[in-house]
Amino acid sequence: MDNSNAIAQSTMCMHLGAVHDDAGFLLYNDIKLIYPFKPSRKKKMSIRYFEELLKDFEKLRSSGDNYDVIIEAGENVNIKQFHAHSLILTLRSTYFKTALSNGWAHKVNGKIIFKKPNINPDVMEILLKYIYTGIIDLDNLSGLKVLNLLIATDELDFRISDRIIKYYDFESKSFIKEDPYEVLHIVFHLNDPFTSLKDVCLHSICENSEMFFKLPKFLTVDKPILKYLLQRDDLVIKEYIILDFLLEWGMAQMSNTVNINNISNWTTNDYNKMREILQELLPLIRWFQIPSALFHNNRQLYKMILPEALFDDIINFYNNPRIIPNSSNSGIIARCLPKKSDSTNNSYGPVFGNRDLAIKNNVIISEGFNSYPEAKPFVNSQQELFIEDYEVFKVDNLM
Repeated sequence: MDNSNAIAQSTMCMHLGAVHDDAGFLLYNDIKLIYPFKPSRKKKMSIRYFEELLKDFEKLRSSGDNYDVIIEAGENVNIKQFHAHSLILTLRSTYFKTALSNGWAHKVNGKIIFKKPNINPDVMEILLKYIYTGIIDLDNLSGLKVLNLLIATDELDFRISDRIIKYYDFESKSFIKEDPYEVLHIVFHLNDPFTSLKDVCLHSICENSEMFFKLPKFLTVDKPILKYLLQRDDLVIKEYIILDFLLEWGMAQMSNTVNINNISNWTTNDYNKMREILQELLPLIRWFQIPSALFHNNRQLYKMILPEALFDDIINFYNNPRIIPNSSNSGIIARCLPKKSDSTNNSYGPVFGNRDLAIKNNVIISEGFNSYPEAKPFVNSQQELFIEDYEVFKVDNLM
């Protein structure tokens, strides 16, 4: 057998690895021609043309020649169709191997129609390039797009999310500022293996929560996400600002237009609708952090939408701050604030660590790990929380 025939009959062997260079993120790093005969001891030949092979596959992807699959990505006005090849898709992804099988595939005029409305067209194009060439160019992707890419690669079972997380600088958190609203919606639905990334993003959002709450888009945030945020103890924002936002959010969900500054025009139906919208969220507000003057500005509204027991507890607290509330909804007194806020905003008294002062079974409990001498002492006024006696505990290990 001559060498030309041997080359023609040779087989390609692809070895998967991971290489990251200026060109991008490569998953193929070695392609060799293996000869089906034993070469002479004096001559050993190995021909590599990795770049040429990738170019040919990229041409096949971009041209769509001889395609048998139509992928429709996106939804509403943001929809795009891609032409692909079932042989390559099923070879590169176990997800596609199942989705494009005879039992699952939907065909029209001999072409398989595959719809993925939850994957953005831009992300789908990146995924198809990876499928055909093994390349993902992370250097030219925004953080928001990388987040969407992570979700898509995990859903399509490409098993490269850990490598993307490793090479992309998520720790800088700068990508969150691109679109905090969208980042919040994405990371809220993340689960394993993205738990650590989710925690990083959510903590960063909470650290800058005042800026995020003031974004106009936040009035359209989903209720489960808003409820989750209100349940967190690390929101760096004054409670009355959260309450103002919550009232705005509630009004934005109502079908008719109402004005919080003119509640005299509200109907009974308006109050009932507002109460229904906010009934899960209002008890999550740390009402005892709201200055009494601000509360009384909207007292009539709160009386109509708050649970009666909670409303009575708040009024009693303003009249006599020494009284321990009885309502089960009033167990949480204060939202915890990080050290930098406690010592610099000049609106708080002594600080006992970064946990809540809570009321359980009529016993006042204070948890903490530090105190701040630079914080101003309590002022004897109706706006302050009185502590007549307390114990200080040192916690060596925080779980």
